[in-house]
Amino acid sequence: MSKDNALVMGIDCGTQGIRCLVSDLEGNIVADGQENILSSNKFGDRFEQDPNEWWDKTQICIQKTLRDLKNNRYSSYDIHCFSIDSTSGTIIPIGENGQPLLPAIMYNDSRAKEESLYINRVAKDFTQKIGYQFDPSFAL
Repeated sequence: MSKDNALVMGIDCGTQGIRCLVSDLEGNIVADGQENILSSNKFGDRFEQDPNEWWDKTQICIQKTLRDLKNNRYSSYDIHCFSIDSTSGTIIPIGENGQPLLPAIMYNDSRAKEESLYINRVAKDFTQKIGYQFDPSFAL
């Protein structure tokens, strides 16, 4: 593996889908892939997704990207590092076996209206001091 063929892979797990790309050290994209997330469930203030779909779609997206990489005459062995990012503030209850117990509660789920009102009421001195109110969509 020469530095000339050194590549990096990035994986973005977002609300709408999974995106993956491989670039050289100068930032030139040499391969990519994407998969849409289909399990978004929005019911009033509730917004959930299936974390199992995230994993399935991530694997498919990586496979697509590696095929594209090969088609562009590179090898997966040229990938020297990778980075993953994902949607912020999402909560996934996990069981003892490491598997999700329920759908993921997304970052903009706002079902906790009563709870946020309560927190803002009991933490009034604090929220006034910092000039910030707790929102129903705040994680935990």
